[in-house]
Parts: sequence; structure tokens; C-alpha cells
Amino acid sequence: MTDVILRTKLNAPIIWRDFVSRQRLIKVLNEGLRSKLILVTAPAGYGKSTLLSEWTYQNNLPAAWLTLDEGDNDLNRFIAYITAALQTIHEGIGSIALEGLRSSPTPDLKSIISQLINEIDLVSDPFVLILDDYQVIEFQLIQDAVSFLVEHTPPQMHVVISSRIDPSLPLARMRGRGQLTELREADLRFTAHEATEFFSQTMNIKLEEVDMDALTSLTEGWIAGLQLAAISIKNSVDRSAFITEFSGSHEFIVDYLTDEVLDKTPAELKEFLLQTSILKEFSAELCDQVTGLQNGARCLEELRENHLFLMPLDNERHWFRYHSLFADLLQKRLLEEQADEIPFLHQRASNWFVQNEDLERAIYHALQAEDYEGALSIIEQTAEDTMGRSEFTIFLNWLHAIPAKMTRTRPRLLIFGATASLFSEGEPETVSAMLDDAVEADEGNDYVGEISAIRAIIATLKGDIEESIERSQNAVADLPEGNIFLRSLVIGNLSLAYISTGDIVSAAELFSKVAKSAEKAGNHMTAVMALRRLAEMALISGELHRAWDICKRGLAIAVYPSGKPLPVAGVLLAVQGDIMREWNQLPEALELIRKGIELILSWSELAAVEIYLYLARIKRSMGDAEQAQAAINTARQISARNEASRIAPVIVNLFQARLWLQLGQLAEVEKWEKEYQPFTTYLEEQGYNPKYHHHLLEIEGITFARLRLAQGRWAEALNILEPLHQAAVNLKRRGRVIEILVLKAIASFKLLENEKAQDLLEGALSFAESQGYLRMFIDEGEPLRELLTSLFEDVRRREESDSAGVSVEYLNQLLTALTTDSVARKIAGQGEMEPFSDRELEVLRYLTTSLTSTEIAQELYISPNTVRFHIKNIYSKLGVNQRAAAVERARDLGLV
Repeated sequence: MTDVILRTKLNAPIIWRDFVSRQRLIKVLNEGLRSKLILVTAPAGYGKSTLLSEWTYQNNLPAAWLTLDEGDNDLNRFIAYITAALQTIHEGIGSIALEGLRSSPTPDLKSIISQLINEIDLVSDPFVLILDDYQVIEFQLIQDAVSFLVEHTPPQMHVVISSRIDPSLPLARMRGRGQLTELREADLRFTAHEATEFFSQTMNIKLEEVDMDALTSLTEGWIAGLQLAAISIKNSVDRSAFITEFSGSHEFIVDYLTDEVLDKTPAELKEFLLQTSILKEFSAELCDQVTGLQNGARCLEELRENHLFLMPLDNERHWFRYHSLFADLLQKRLLEEQADEIPFLHQRASNWFVQNEDLERAIYHALQAEDYEGALSIIEQTAEDTMGRSEFTIFLNWLHAIPAKMTRTRPRLLIFGATASLFSEGEPETVSAMLDDAVEADEGNDYVGEISAIRAIIATLKGDIEESIERSQNAVADLPEGNIFLRSLVIGNLSLAYISTGDIVSAAELFSKVAKSAEKAGNHMTAVMALRRLAEMALISGELHRAWDICKRGLAIAVYPSGKPLPVAGVLLAVQGDIMREWNQLPEALELIRKGIELILSWSELAAVEIYLYLARIKRSMGDAEQAQAAINTARQISARNEASRIAPVIVNLFQARLWLQLGQLAEVEKWEKEYQPFTTYLEEQGYNPKYHHHLLEIEGITFARLRLAQGRWAEALNILEPLHQAAVNLKRRGRVIEILVLKAIASFKLLENEKAQDLLEGALSFAESQGYLRMFIDEGEPLRELLTSLFEDVRRREESDSAGVSVEYLNQLLTALTTDSVARKIAGQGEMEPFSDRELEVLRYLTTSLTSTEIAQELYISPNTVRFHIKNIYSKLGVNQRAAAVERARDLGLV
């Protein structure tokens, strides 16, 4: 089963040629285009959908239409259909948001909707997004998503919601702000004039004015009631007498007139109506399958001609549905008259959908037929595809609809159910219980690998890394090669476990295997995620060139068919940006980091924390302490908003201390140290085993070593660095080894152990030279320049005898860069302005015109958000906060 989108859900109802035009309501809807939200709320049978369809048709207004149903109470499904609807307006829109949603079992919903809004903002022409039958949406996360979308919708899009009940949105607040246009039951009722027009024009019935007024009054303008009355009146001998006797509530009218309609409908057509009422949507072929007759096309044409509540769903008149109210009434009568036949009707429908490869609807009808064995068989067919689309809620709803005693005999479904439950924020204990049932059902031990895979992930969530590694290894050995879904999950889990232990070699080997197999299978998202980790492993190993090449490989496949980059490409760009920073190509590094942030924020806000720390490092290297601090502040705010991460705030605080040290703000760091809780203690309080977070303990240790160096406590710094050095060597973390050797060299030099200091520094340089490391040394500033100068003379002498471990050329490059950097920092301290990038200068030139930021984006072929990002940087560099002031300041400086 593939990602099937039912196109009929994206079509507005077809308007019959003889319908009643409702100009007074069209005018209200047109005025509503000034609002954020248009809400059309009324019970069934008031013509909500028909009105909206006429409005969009009459005004030739581009409309992204989505008719919702109960199955859309799944976040992935809902976003998929919203995306499909939007793509009828603009091809490709929403694709990045959808991939971001599917790429993570626990996505950041606000980031996903924000990305969708950013993509909508790329559409230049006005349009409406219509969500019809919204009353079926009960899932609160979807309500929250729609609320956020409405609140932040771009001005060119207007959201329209049609519902039988008020949606769970901030309507009172929007009403108070004048952001809401409403049409309700009282507005939608037919006036006497409209009712007369409906009878004469649509139903071809002429009534006396007094009778028409009476009927309109009795039905209170209820359109469905008028239609039912018209159908009955056609067959009535004494129309005035019929109207005189006609009274009562809507429910009474419906019951009474349905009896009248069905009693006077030919037997063959009545039978057709009742038996096909079980279908939400139908074609003539499907009707023939359900009824067992070959009269579908003829009956549908007769229903259309008699206006018997038949709603066409496509322009070709191939697919139809009954008016929901009429369908309810037909189903009630079917239950009364042919209850025993209902399971057979659903069974035939299920068989037809299986034959036509619409497995989801086949499952629905099999469940309605209580053919649980058949439903289970179909669910097993589509299980992996459904899970691959992250439609966990849908999958669990299927299983919950089947007696538990039957699912307990199907180990494969229990395993997928456990996986769905796990990724739907289920309790590990609940998931473990499902796996216990799977073990009991797996009499032939055919699913040992699958069960181990899920238990391994549970162990990781519980912080039991040893168990996670053992179970992951068993799962990898036992899982079939063709089980791409679970193999990717468990190998990724094992790799992360290895990283926790510090075994980056084993982790890298596994990520390499995942990347190759996923790319071969066409699973680009999994391949890119694996390559991202592989690049990080290369960085840890100090292999900058290899990390760059891995990122380049990942970026080549991290694209949609349209050529747009996937959100996960942002991390690859950020890694490349950090490599560029190390190679001292700072403007290029900054551009890559900014692009990375823009992409990654469309996927996961929490994933952007590390990239903002990259940005802080670049800004510090560029001498912009204020912007470096701003980047750290942003990282701190994000980590505080995301309670799921208990580690991120600690890392941000350590980076903060590092920045203060680089800026010489020793008092701030010493104050921070007094309040600092040791990382080991913090981890134990959070239920983590500290030995599985070696890399974080390493960052902590190096931070305190730098503090001791700044305090002039050289020997204490060496005592901290020595065990870190040995551990980094043992774990082959050569990138970290270089940094530790540099710090040890500085400490030894300060202790007047010049020869030892030079040996340590040359050891760092001998490996660093081949990889092009520069900022690792430049950022240490004056203390290292003194030591490097003394080493330069010694190396120059030894180079003549080929005994030097590092080249004079490399040392000369470092000394030049250190001197240049020192001068640059002094200039920056005197208030010298940070240079503008080429793109910023382009945007700055457009600021002198009357173009808006959206129009500037169109001129430069970039997104409006990117333009606003550049404008913010321009204001910061010019020291202004308004456009006019920026233009004036730029002219004074000769920039424009």
C-alpha cells in the first residue's frame, strides 16, 4: 500500500445547473476575506458545502479544498491531506513540512506547522484553504495545529472552516480582534424568496404563495427539510392539505418525509439506496459489487435526475456520496429492515477495495463486517507501509477495533503494535506487555529479531545502555535483510548506544552500513540521517576532509524530486559550516550555518540547539562577541522550551562558560562555577549512567581546565587534562586529542617547561596539518602565539635535516593568522563594523526602494523569511532598528 491520497476529498461539491444562488451570503463571504478565519457553522442539511463551492466557483477564487472524515484524526494523515490540498494551488507546497513530520517519531509540531506556513508564504496570489466537515476532528493535537496555522497564516491565505459544531479554536479572542467572519444556522436558512426559487427552479414545483410561506415557516428555512418536502409534494394529490398537516421538529420531519420518499420510491431503487448506504463514497462498479446486481449506473442516474441527495465528488461524475443526513436515515432503515444483510454488504465492499488495492478502506469494511480474520490479514499486508508513513494512531485504532484475544495470536502485528505504541508516547511497560504477548504467540521463534529490536529501543529510553547494546546486536543478527524498517531503527539505536560508550569506531561502521543499504533501497531520509551521524563521527576522529566529503554525499541525496533540500540537510550544512570555520573561511562558514539553521528549524527546533552553538563559535571567531552571546541565548531559550531534553541545557551552559573565558570575563565564570552542579551528579539525579555520556563529561572537564588556565593554576589544569587525554587517545577521538594537547602545551609553557610544551604542541600540529586545522590554534590567542614563535625557530632548524614533524609553511600560516586575528580583535574592540555579505548588500540596496520584504524576496528568488533574516542582520550591523534609519546610515557610509 502506497501513500494513497483520495483525490475526491480534495474536490469541492459539484454544483447542479439549477441550484439556488445565494448572493446575500456570497457577499458576506467576500467581506470575510479581510479576516483570518471564516467560520460556517450549522447542523446537517443547511447547505454549508454547497454555499462554499458556489462562492469559490462564482469568484473564480483559487481554493484548496479538503473534506475531512473520521480517519483524519491522525496527525500525519491530517498534514498529508492538508499538503495535498495546498498542492492543488501550488505544486510542491507543504512537502518539506510533511517530510519533517515523517522523519521523526516525535516531531516538534510547532516547527512543522511553522515550516508549512513558511512554504505557504511562497505563494504570491491570494487563495482560500477550506476545511469541510471539520466536526469530525476530535484529536487535540490537530486542533492545536489548526489553531496555530490560523493564528499565523500569511495574508495571502484565508482559512475557511465548515462544521456542524464550533471548532476548538480561540474564537472569542479572534472575534474580539475582528479576525473572524461567521455564518451560522440563522444566516443559512432559506428566505421565503430563496425557498420559492428552490421549488420552482430546482424541483420544478409551483406552489401558491400562501403555501410556500407556510412551508418555509414550518421548515424554518431548513434546506434539507425543504428538499424532503419537495420530493414528497411531487407525489401528493392535495398539496395544500399536505402542507397544512406538515409540522413538527426537524427530527420528526426527517422521519416522516423519509417514509414518504422511500415508500413511494420504486422497489429496485429503494433496495439500491438502502444497500449502498453503507458506503462513504461509491462508484457504479462498487455499487454493483455490494448489491450483487448490475444496475449501479442506471440507479445513480435516476437518483441524480430526482435530486435524491446524491452528491457528485468529481467532474466526471464517477464517484458520489449521499448527503450525510440522508445516508444516516438510509442506514437506520437498513438496520431496521435488513440487519442480517449488513455484514455481507460490508464484506463485499471490503473484497472490492482489496481487488482495487485500497487496503485502508478494505480494512474499514472488514471491521464493520466483523470479519476480524480478514481485517487482520489485510492489516498485516499494509502494516509496514503504514508504520513507514508514521501513521501510528491509525494502526493502533485498527488493532483496538479487533478483540484482543485474536491479535494475541499474531506476533507480527503485536510487534508493529508495540512499535506504534512506543512512538505514540506509550509507556515502556505497556509496550513490554505487548512484546510479552508476541513472544508467547511466536511459537516457531520466527520473530526473535523483531522483538529484540523493540526491547533494545525500550532499554535506550530507560537509560540501560548495556542492555540496549546487547539486544540491538542480537536483533541485527536475527532480523531479515528485507526488514528495512526495523533494521534501520535498531541499527540507528545501536549506533547511538556505541556513541554513548565512546566507541565511535563501531558506531561509524554501523552508520556506514545503514547509509549504503538505505540509499540502495531508495530510503533517502534514513540514508541522510545515517550520513549525518557518520560525518559527526569523522569530526570526532579529527578527519575534517572525510567529514566534508560525507556531508557532500548526503547533500546530493537530501533533496526532494523538485530539487529542494530536505530539512535534515540543514544538519549537514551546519557540519560543513563548522568545518569551514576550522579552516578559517569564516564568511563561507557563516553562510552555511545560516542556511542550516533555516532548514533545520523547519524540522525540529530542538535539533537547532547545537547549530546555534556552532553559530556562536563562528561569531566569536569573527570577533563579534555580542552576536555570539545572542546565539547562545537563543540556544538556551530553545532548550528551555523543550522539556524532553535534559542534556541540552547543560551543554549550553558549558558553552556559555567557554565564551566568557574567551572574552576574559573571569569573574562571570568563577561565579558560574560556584553555582555549577557537577555533571555526574546531575546525570545520576536524572536516572542516567554517567559512564555512557563520556563526550559530555569530556566537554565539562576541558571547560574547567580552561578556567584553571585563565586563573593561572597551570598544574591543576594539567591534572584535569591528563586523564581526558588518555581517554581520548584510547577512544580514537583525535579531534579532541588535538585540543587537549594544545591546552597541555600552554600549561607546560607557563610552567617554564619549554621543551615539553614544544613536544606537546608539535604532536598536535603533526596531525592537524594534514586536515587543515587553523581555528583550533588561532582561537587560543596570545598565549599560543608565544609558544608557536619559539617552536617555529626550532622547526626551521630541524627541517633542514628532515626531522621536523610539522612544516615551517604550516607554522608560518598559523603565526600569520594569529597576528591578523589579534589585530582584527583590537579593531572590533574599537567599534569597527562587521563586514556585510554579498547577499546582505543586495538586500540593503533594495531597502532604498519601496518594495516590501515579500517583493524583495521575489526579486532575489529567495524566501521572505530569508529576506527578513538578512534585514535583521543589516539593522544589527548598522546599529539601527528601522528601515529609514538603515538607509540613511548606509548612505552616510557609502554603502548605497
